Amino acid sequence: MRIFIDDLPRNKAAQSLYWIELFEEAMIGDLDQRTLLFDECNQLVAIFTRIGKTSKQPPSPKSEFRNPNSEISS
Repeated sequence: MRIFIDDLPRNKAAQSLYWIELFEEAMIGDLDQRTLLFDECNQLVAIFTRIGKTSKQPPSPKSEFRNPNSEISS
């Protein structure tokens, strides 16, 4: 189930990108708006892809959260 949840936003962004590409080919809508949406969708696909890859990796020991004011000693 986790893999499905991780992939869902990326898949939805990729699907939106597909539709924007169809609008581009058909010259539907304003060119500036299509360009803006295309760029933003590309960025979202890249972000969600990276999140999916990172979430499947084991945590790095260097990325531990540290609170210097904590009363719990490490």
